Amino acid sequence: MHEITLNLRNVGESKTSRISYLTPSFPQNVQELILDRYRAEEEQCRIDNSIASLSSFLKTTGIDSKFDGDDLVTGFERGVYLIFVDGFLIKCLSQPIKVTEDLDITIIKMTFYN
Repeated sequence: MHEITLNLRNVGESKTSRISYLTPSFPQNVQELILDRYRAEEEQCRIDNSIASLSSFLKTTGIDSKFDGDDLVTGFERGVYLIFVDGFLIKCLSQPIKVTEDLDITIIKMTFYN
């Protein structure tokens, strides 16, 4: 098993939430990484919605609707999210990346929606 840590931050806030999780294999790109993590925490968040979760962070409409991969791609393309991997801005979610345990992955939400 491999541990991956995501750093989540809202624009204008200094607080960064960290989500660490174990995965049997590393994802091939950022979109795969985010969607895999989202699916893994869906059930856990239904049980305890007080935990810091990627699913609640990625919802930008303020409506409790189900998140899917299209929401991520649309939000990314519209600049709702900026995603940095080791300090480099990701410009295409499907661009192959080499994920390792010490890789710095930061997602910044550029809106104030919950």
